[in-house]
Amino acid sequence: MPKYKTEVFGQFIYSPEISYDELLKLEEDIKSFITDTMESFGAEFLAFESEGDRTFFQGILQERGGELAEKIAAAFTRKLNEHTECKLMFVDKMLCEHHFYALNHKGAKLEKMTMPAAGPLDKALLAEGE
Repeated sequence: MPKYKTEVFGQFIYSPEISYDELLKLEEDIKSFITDTMESFGAEFLAFESEGDRTFFQGILQERGGELAEKIAAAFTRKLNEHTECKLMFVDKMLCEHHFYALNHKGAKLEKMTMPAAGPLDKALLAEGE
């Protein structure tokens, strides 16, 4: 079992209506918010990138599961206003159930994806590994 059970990928999207100076200030505020929030949920690594009107981030968590993803998504939703949106993807390292969120100041939309089993391993595959 991996030590880090969840990888989180996210992006904050800023309205084109805000000025460049406002965007720079907002981006710094958002990065600080992401760092504080993710660390409060046990994130041990965070990386940021910016491109145009988006701030991308990636993090890793030792815990996993839909309840954790839901709590993080709720915290992020409370930070949003009419000039910001957010997308989050929680990838389960055991490749079980993944959670995808689209967030704005009005709420969240969730999509879940459960990885299908390939079925029983073929005896020929097992023989190759011997």
